[in-house]
Amino acid sequence: MFCSDECRLFTLNESNRERRIPRTGNCEICGSSFRQKRATQKWCSRECMWKDASYVDRRSKSLAKLAEDKSSTCLEKWLYEALEECQLNFRKYVAIGAFIAVALLIDFNIIIEVDGAYWHRKHASKDGLRDMILAKKGFTTVRFSDEILKSKKLAIPILCDSINEIIRLQLSGGHPPSGSPYRVFWSSERFRRNFD
Repeated sequence: MFCSDECRLFTLNESNRERRIPRTGNCEICGSSFRQKRATQKWCSRECMWKDASYVDRRSKSLAKLAEDKSSTCLEKWLYEALEECQLNFRKYVAIGAFIAVALLIDFNIIIEVDGAYWHRKHASKDGLRDMILAKKGFTTVRFSDEILKSKKLAIPILCDSINEIIRLQLSGGHPPSGSPYRVFWSSERFRRNFD
């Protein structure tokens, strides 16, 4: 292909120089000019990326497929049993934007999460940010800890009673009592406070 190593290196260096020239692109969402890190980059920021309906749709589909393949933890299995016992209309592993909700009460826009202390102790700030984002989208997030749900025999009644209480509170506009076995982050239509 090349007559010598010198000719080969010269050709490679020239093609590398072309790649290093900064590319600029126009954001498909806001139209602003930005420096592209990759030739396929379409957006100037993550904010614009999440405003792109086609990207969100693709991302939701891939998350939904991932959710279908996910196996449930014992806490999640207890939650699903409690929801079935309460005869509530719910869906498992629902993709909402960039997140997967463990359970969604369809009729009430309530997301229910069961958190294992080992994993979620390290990620409490991420969970709070996630709850805020979902609240802006109109969802109320309820979190139960494995510290309360110690066994199936104890967990199902606690989950049933608490979920029914949360639904009643959401419909009436009330507040959870102190010492509740759950944390609630109400949707933005209602409150922007996290009750413990």
